[in-house]
Amino acid sequence: MLLNVKQLGSGSPTGEETLAFTHSLDLSAVRLWGEFPFSEPVCVTGCVTYHLGIYTVSYTARFNMHGTCARCLSDVIRKTETAFSHTVLVDAEDEDLSDGFILAPKGELDLDELVTSDILLKLSGVLLCSEDCRGLCPKCGKNLNGGDCGCDHTIRDDRFRILREFMEEEHEREVP
Repeated sequence: MLLNVKQLGSGSPTGEETLAFTHSLDLSAVRLWGEFPFSEPVCVTGCVTYHLGIYTVSYTARFNMHGTCARCLSDVIRKTETAFSHTVLVDAEDEDLSDGFILAPKGELDLDELVTSDILLKLSGVLLCSEDCRGLCPKCGKNLNGGDCGCDHTIRDDRFRILREFMEEEHEREVP
């Protein structure tokens, strides 16, 4: 969806105008974590504001992410709502000035590109069912979120055997 932001600011006596928008964005072809998590369209609502020569785009993106938890392999549906705001440069001559701003060449802002970039940059590296997901037992494969499996989870690295024996000897000398 292309927004013509140049139409703002030409007829307002106060120097402030707003262009509201609602958009549905299909991200079903986007592949993350080996899956296609956007099975439903992203709902975008927001506005472009022109105030004293400055264009600002502010919007909220609402979407559901479907996938598999990276730790316990359970199905996850994550409802997400996140807000974004950017200052827009219209017809910027110098590319060096564009750092930290969104460019709108010829006054046209590509909303699909902006929303897609914002959402993908905001996402974490992995999809988890919860922040405190305990994952799977490395021995028996049980989902540890449902409770302990009873396996011995003590990890003994044989490379540290000599250090472990030294520490046990030191502890025995300290205890009378």
